[in-house]
Amino acid sequence: MKGTTSETVSGLNTLDMVFTTAGTCTGTMGKSHTGSMRLIITDDTVYRKYDEGLLRAAGDKQGASDVETAVDLLAGRWAQTSRMSEEGRAYARFCDLDVQMSDYEDIDTSTTRREGRATVDGTPAIKLSGIDGKYRFTLYVATEGKPYLLRMVQRTGGGKPIALTYSDFDKPLKAKPPTGDILNLDRPPAGHS
Repeated sequence: MKGTTSETVSGLNTLDMVFTTAGTCTGTMGKSHTGSMRLIITDDTVYRKYDEGLLRAAGDKQGASDVETAVDLLAGRWAQTSRMSEEGRAYARFCDLDVQMSDYEDIDTSTTRREGRATVDGTPAIKLSGIDGKYRFTLYVATEGKPYLLRMVQRTGGGKPIALTYSDFDKPLKAKPPTGDILNLDRPPAGHS
């Protein structure tokens, strides 16, 4: 899944992610023109590596010393948390392919109309458009092989459209934990309880 969305988790709106039906994922998420983070979710752990720009943007509402502390501690460094922690559960929910795809199950298709053919990254597709409440949407569905959703564009009013492209279906993914110095966010710092 690659593209821009209204918001994923923690206010991020750009992504280039690979998901599995087993709930593992890996890739990059970010905020337009601000910064990004790498994300790896394995069976039981969420790993994140933030860049400085994203940490500074996230700390806009915090004091300068708090922002500097976060940058010093986290920028360019892998941090981990349990998938069962509050924050870990939010990322794990985002990483769940069934949850991602469930958004499309609720689309009101009564207004959907066929609008011809298109090609998405070299794959022939049928173009379907419609209105679901306040959203206008266009779906591109593969016409060769399995009828996978290849692209979705959603517009509301004059806002920036959500545009996501899907590819590499049925390819195996092993979300491997990073190596090296990893900060465990579930453990209090030494000297604290």
